[in-house]
Amino acid sequence: MNRTRRFFLYAWRFNALVILLIGLGALALIGIALIREIPNPFNTQKAQSSVVSAGDDAPVAIELLSQFEIIPTRPVLRARFESDGRSDHLSGYKHGPRVRDYLFVDTLSRQSWWLRGQAPGLIRQTIELGTREETTGRAAKAPVAVLYLIVDRDTSGDNRFGDDDEAVLALSDAEGHQLKALMPFTGEINKVVIAHDSPRHAMLLYTRKGELRLARISLDKQTIEQDGPLNSASQRKP
Repeated sequence: MNRTRRFFLYAWRFNALVILLIGLGALALIGIALIREIPNPFNTQKAQSSVVSAGDDAPVAIELLSQFEIIPTRPVLRARFESDGRSDHLSGYKHGPRVRDYLFVDTLSRQSWWLRGQAPGLIRQTIELGTREETTGRAAKAPVAVLYLIVDRDTSGDNRFGDDDEAVLALSDAEGHQLKALMPFTGEINKVVIAHDSPRHAMLLYTRKGELRLARISLDKQTIEQDGPLNSASQRKP
């Protein structure tokens, strides 16, 4: 009788151990699967590749996340999101991968956000606006605002985004918040500086159809207050 009890006791313990090991193994597999599914915003390596259209011969969109850079004096990091454009269901960008968006990460709140919400198009140019007081040798300061030239429409009709498409001049703060379109833009930016009479205004010197123009931008209101051609240059008399 004692042998029978011992047999069933050992059998019960063995079954319990097997069930426990199976449960632990299942939990480990679920944990590994969840870790793989959670995106890591601090990953500074090449991010991902994804198929963008149906079919066995479909092209693969090349999408890369650059290394994060520090925005001076702010707890915010910024990284370029580069793409070849085929994820926009077009034939791709002209001249290879371009900057499509910026990813920002707040290291204090652990939140992240996109400048453009990963909208279709490309960012043709990024211009950071500093302060007049910044000079060589001083500690780096965060830009007071950032101007972007954004191409979000195929205005040339060649089924690709490129420099020959009409762009939009947009403005945001240094941390990528409150991005706002200022005006359609088809020219070339020559220079952008902080206004001499106001640290909260910027002067944009640009060329449109061979004409040199000057625009005054309010950084607080995010509007263009003045825009027009320069006065004709007068020749100095000898």
